[in-house]
Amino acid sequence: TATSDDHLEQQIEDASYIPSEEEVKELSSRLSAANAIVLRLEAELRLIMAEVPRHLVDERRKALDRIALYRRALAPQKRIPVEILRIVIGLSTPQPLTLSPGTDEPRLLITQVCARWRAVALETPELWSDVILGAVRVNNPLRDREMAKEWLARGKHYLLTLRTWVPNTGYLIGWKWVLDPIKDAILPCATRLKSVILTLPYPQVVEILCLPSSTLPVLEDFDITTGYRTWDHGSEQDKKLTLFQSPCVLRRIKLEIPGYHDLQMLSLPWSQLTSVQLFTNPVPVDTALMILQSCSILERFSVRLEENAAINEQRPDHTTSHVSLPHLRFIKLVLSGAAGLENFLMPLSLRGLNNFEVQCPKPLEWLPHLYLSVLEESFPTLERFWIEDTPDLYSWQANSPRPEQDVGIFFEKATRLKEICLLPTILFPQITLDKLAAGKLIPAIEFLQLAVHPDQIEAVLLMLEERHMLANLSRFPRNQVSRILSVNLICLKAGVKPGKAAQCLQNLRKNGMAVEIRGFT
Repeated sequence: TATSDDHLEQQIEDASYIPSEEEVKELSSRLSAANAIVLRLEAELRLIMAEVPRHLVDERRKALDRIALYRRALAPQKRIPVEILRIVIGLSTPQPLTLSPGTDEPRLLITQVCARWRAVALETPELWSDVILGAVRVNNPLRDREMAKEWLARGKHYLLTLRTWVPNTGYLIGWKWVLDPIKDAILPCATRLKSVILTLPYPQVVEILCLPSSTLPVLEDFDITTGYRTWDHGSEQDKKLTLFQSPCVLRRIKLEIPGYHDLQMLSLPWSQLTSVQLFTNPVPVDTALMILQSCSILERFSVRLEENAAINEQRPDHTTSHVSLPHLRFIKLVLSGAAGLENFLMPLSLRGLNNFEVQCPKPLEWLPHLYLSVLEESFPTLERFWIEDTPDLYSWQANSPRPEQDVGIFFEKATRLKEICLLPTILFPQITLDKLAAGKLIPAIEFLQLAVHPDQIEAVLLMLEERHMLANLSRFPRNQVSRILSVNLICLKAGVKPGKAAQCLQNLRKNGMAVEIRGFT
């Protein structure tokens, strides 16, 4: 009956109502009947709409499109800066929010949208977990210090990342205020500091390194830089650097302290570190190897190596026991000279390495030998290979001798290599260029930086053009032959005229490849 029908429909309007078996059968029957009615009405409407003038249908569609356009423009999110939306979306995701330097303004803007947003922002500690404290304004240091305290307090009990820097100014008040981050910022929230990235003058670096290790119980990342004064060992002999003494949970450390050399004074927990970056005084080769032997779970290692002139007199003994580094993925070596590189690399087992980088102001020796004897086992996993051994390539003569051996054989196993920078005196011969053009060598390459002989520029550009055409063929999927996206060629002689290479260069740029050649007139 109509009464029972109305009663059943009233019941199912409640989303939590569960129908009985009899009611399920009844609802299925009603659903079929309702579908039949809809189909009949739609057929009748199609007949009627077919007689409606076409221009009315078009005008209606255009009017609906304008309504949608106006509504999109008036939507509230359209009046909110993109930076704020990025933070809001980031706070809505389960992974931790990471904010980089320079994002202070959006975090403050988000508190000014409205009172509701301000309340939510101030009650969201993740938003204030990356704290950036710059230098004090000389005219109002007290106000800046109070603002820093308020900013830190907004993080509540959330683990913090603290970044602070002070420029090299001659104002005494600036130097006085620098002591306040230690007393008024670091110490009050020390139990929550997970990461500190500090750029401070020399006296404040010493103050921080002399803090007891219990001061920062959850500190995992420590990055400190002082570029305004070199380390004064004479005046600091009585200082006890206790920050990293046990107990300590430190995992990653970066030290950029010019003049500092006594790493043992720091008492670093080498065995638990996953990332070590040492840009201090050049570290002796034996010390660097000792550090690597102590770091059993190391993933990233960067160091400024000391040059040992005695290595030039004879080649090192290759019977040295190997240092196994199963977790190492990134290594960067900054050299003061070519000597010492082979002594450092030969004992290492670099299986599984992803990134290898060497910077040196002088020509590297035994470089082909290093390719084969040291990096051969890492080439199957290597993704970035960066060798830069001279800052002024134009100082080399254009008729410098070419290698007799095909250097391409060193990269035959480099199936995952994406970035290559080769700026030593070794050049690619034609046979290597042919392999690159055919996709038989370094198939995954995307970025290439090479030193090029003047009469080799055209051959290199032709290789790039052929490789680009090959990568676009449908029978070569992108996982087999990649498209080279960016190329930087440095001619070994300045003032070279492009000649026929100009057309190749123009074609490559039209096809979307970023190609730069230094040395062309």
